[in-house]
Amino acid sequence: MAHTVTATAGATNGKTFDTGDIAPGKTATFTAPAKPGTYPYLCTIHPYMKGALTVR
Repeated sequence: MAHTVTATAGATNGKTFDTGDIAPGKTATFTAPAKPGTYPYLCTIHPYMKGALTVR
């Protein structure tokens, strides 16, 4: 199944990153926010799949 890594609305400065759809077996890259903090994210295809990116 495809997935996304999309910052949630609760992330600092709103949506700061979104990979778009990542096809099965593929990878994606994005530039992390420069400002230190914790950026919650989810898969927009599977909203129950959540995590957080920590920038130090």
